[in-house]
Amino acid sequence: MSVFQTGVLLRIGRFAAIFSAVCLLLCFCFSLPSAAQENDGFDDVFELVLGVKRNDPVGRLRDDAVLTNTLLGFQRGFSGYYLPIRGLADLLELYVEVDLAQGTARGWFLNPENTYAIDTKAGTYTIRGELVDIAPGDVFVRELAPGFGDIYVRMETLEQIWPLKMEMDFSQLQLLINYERKLPYELRRERLLRRERLLSRGSGGIDTKGFQFVDNPYRLYSPPALDANTSLSWDQDEGEWENQTTISGTNDLLGFSADYQLNFEYDDQEFVSPEDLRITLTRRAWDHEDPMFLGIREVELGDVSSATSELISGGDGGRGVSISSLPLRRVATFDEITVEGTAVPGWEIELYRGGELLDFGNVDDTGYYRFENVALFGGTNEIRIMLYGPAGQVEERLEEHWVGNSPLAPGEMEYNASIVDVSDNLISFKEEDPVRSRFFEFREEDGYAYSGAARVGVNRWMSLFATGNRTINTVQGKQKYGTAGTDLALGPVTGRIEYLKELGGGHALDSRFLTNMLGWRVSLRGQLLNGFESERVGFDDDARVLDVRASASNSFATDFGRIGITATAEHEKLENGTTQDWYELGKDVSFGGQIYGNRLNAMVRDSHLNNVDGRANAYFRLGRKATLRNLLDYSIKPHFEFDTVSADFNYRHSDKLSGGFDLRRNLQDQTNGAGANISYDFGTFLGSLSTNWNQGNGMDVVLRASSSIAPFAEDGGYVMSSRSLRQQGALNSHVFLDQNLDNIFNEGDKPVKDAVLIYGTRSDSLPADENGFISDTFSGDGEYRLVRFKEESTDNPFHVSSYPGFGVQMRPGIRTSINFPLVESGAIDGIVYFGDDKPVPGLRLQLVDVHGNVVKDTLTSFDGFYTFEFVKPGTYFIQSDPSLSVHTPVRLVTISPDALFAYGVNVTLLENAGLPPSRIEVDAARAQQNIVPIIGSLERLQNTLRSAVSGS
Repeated sequence: MSVFQTGVLLRIGRFAAIFSAVCLLLCFCFSLPSAAQENDGFDDVFELVLGVKRNDPVGRLRDDAVLTNTLLGFQRGFSGYYLPIRGLADLLELYVEVDLAQGTARGWFLNPENTYAIDTKAGTYTIRGELVDIAPGDVFVRELAPGFGDIYVRMETLEQIWPLKMEMDFSQLQLLINYERKLPYELRRERLLRRERLLSRGSGGIDTKGFQFVDNPYRLYSPPALDANTSLSWDQDEGEWENQTTISGTNDLLGFSADYQLNFEYDDQEFVSPEDLRITLTRRAWDHEDPMFLGIREVELGDVSSATSELISGGDGGRGVSISSLPLRRVATFDEITVEGTAVPGWEIELYRGGELLDFGNVDDTGYYRFENVALFGGTNEIRIMLYGPAGQVEERLEEHWVGNSPLAPGEMEYNASIVDVSDNLISFKEEDPVRSRFFEFREEDGYAYSGAARVGVNRWMSLFATGNRTINTVQGKQKYGTAGTDLALGPVTGRIEYLKELGGGHALDSRFLTNMLGWRVSLRGQLLNGFESERVGFDDDARVLDVRASASNSFATDFGRIGITATAEHEKLENGTTQDWYELGKDVSFGGQIYGNRLNAMVRDSHLNNVDGRANAYFRLGRKATLRNLLDYSIKPHFEFDTVSADFNYRHSDKLSGGFDLRRNLQDQTNGAGANISYDFGTFLGSLSTNWNQGNGMDVVLRASSSIAPFAEDGGYVMSSRSLRQQGALNSHVFLDQNLDNIFNEGDKPVKDAVLIYGTRSDSLPADENGFISDTFSGDGEYRLVRFKEESTDNPFHVSSYPGFGVQMRPGIRTSINFPLVESGAIDGIVYFGDDKPVPGLRLQLVDVHGNVVKDTLTSFDGFYTFEFVKPGTYFIQSDPSLSVHTPVRLVTISPDALFAYGVNVTLLENAGLPPSRIEVDAARAQQNIVPIIGSLERLQNTLRSAVSGS
């Protein structure tokens, strides 16, 4: 008999086997009496092995529509179908508690208010307090063993308890579930999909499928993480000591994340009580989470500021509330933003857009910083805030703003709103400000500012928006505004056009456009104003009536380094006829650890060039330990002269010891200045001593110390560190060998010492201690961090992770703990033969789990030998690559902790498609569908049949 004839007979035999199995299953379903029949006295009840499918007429669910193929139900007569309430609730993820001994079931449908209860002994059910009788025979209990079983309810009765519409498709043996809203399991799948997409964006190419997600919900209270910075200074000119202490903290409070700051002073031998406690409570629904009620994604309470259109105000700050449905924290401006926040008073601060230094200064005495009119360009803008402490501390904060083709999807809507009492902060210790009090008393105003904005998508290239605002200022008092406009995306050009109306006053038109042209990012802005007044554009004769601005930026690589160029021109006209023009040209060159920059600013007033100023800066990295920064301020117009020059040298001897000095000279009055500092990291706190001398003012000496405590210990206790922990989140991982394969650390499991975890694309963790614990900190930005096991980091190379990895959400000041189970893996090997017992070389084999996922693949060697290594405990089957024209019989293999190695699992090819042994390296171009899926279907049928038999 030929190979072809043999193959045909084998196919016929397999199809016959499948047909016989199906017939046997159907006969079984319609003929075998159930335990219910024996226990309950029904003589016409038969078991059904059902598939459950979410009815999906529009194809929304796609492959996820089938929930299971093995739900055990019952049939009585021709139309009486009984469904397991716990089994079905588990599939749909509905809440239910079943007590088989008492014959009761209690739970709720979608909402805890929609309660129900079933009492089989009393023959009743209750829905939201209303008692209803159950018809005789519509419910029964089937208990196979103590606590194991379910309560079965007639389908029509269950539809009264759960407002679902269920249909029985008897031809397919399927139960169809109909409901107009999304069920809990669908909402969970959507959340998982959003999380996987989020992880994939920042995964660095890591496949995050199968990762376990660990959320970090807001709590009523969590122990606070605190930063403390204190300084004791002596001023030679004043001849007195002064102390300043700042306490900053964060923790969960009443379901929000609280951020607060308190300043203390000791001046002239007298303690100065703090003026206020700045505190803001924030709750966010991150991009991977479902929004709060009304689609809200962020709520802020306490000390907040209102967001207004750019021509109205920079924002009113005070005690109040702010809400937003925006998916990311965005300021409601187009090409300009305001960057603000809190930090330690007196720290130096620098503002960068990408690698370009935009502005710098010092944090004010209240701990607050604010940069207004920060220009954005088309595309992604990385705004970086660098904070420098006097003892060498460095803190970096990043914001990312996207400006581009961003109209909302058609019909999509976003909004934000705020109301702020600008008269004071939330918690104030000072006496009432007499100036502010007189102002509000004189104006007879309440001091409340509010703002609201809504935005809706019209089509793919247009969104419409409208805003309403009330502001408070010390010039005009209360002012009200309304605006309306559109966001446009016209090919490479993104634009915004806004009409603004001052109630009882003038109006204005503001238009802005962004584009990329020949590698340049170009920004254009035009503003026409007619009697319009605000805190931003001025009042009376000083109010603007025209403003036109153009900016261009580019960065490109050359043979000697990367060059960045920014050019800006702006023309402004005031109500009194005055005109002003500003021109700015910046250029930066970086190469080999060196950065050189220069920025020129020119001002023309009433067509007369008033002044031209410049600033040159240079940065040098001197080896790995030293840096040198230089600044030179100069003037070209009205006179060419140098103003000030400074040099700042810093040297880091080790991770703990660093120091430096700076020199300054004012070239106008020929005065000099110098300073020096040294700091040492003691582990629990950072201490420093700095001196500063200015010619004419004498010497200042400052002794500083900074420390941070946070509840990041393994037992939830506090740890102390010299670096700030307040904006960090802790991840404590417990790595253990899971002996009983339940993914829980319990009796018999063992901690794994020296295990190492990989955090995304970041460097590895420290090795686990003798208890299997690893602790690390990350930025508490609310996003997920990827955590994976580093294979072969332990003494046993066969240790593998039970999961592909974890995605752990980090929040500021919060400790998150995960159990990281490892298992001992094994191996499977054997030889693949032709039908004539000759070995098969070069054949690609796959190891497939019970869910149909390919977990391993391998190639047979020249003698037909194959091996699958590092196989986790479980049940698998071996198949040839489906793309090849050969196939193998199904070989089920089980790996267990007691039998980790399956040796000698030999496989004989069932068919070679007529190819001689020498041509077993099959050409992929000749790939065709093989019989393996059919064998898999037969196996599933056999499993279903086996489950049904065991349940009879």
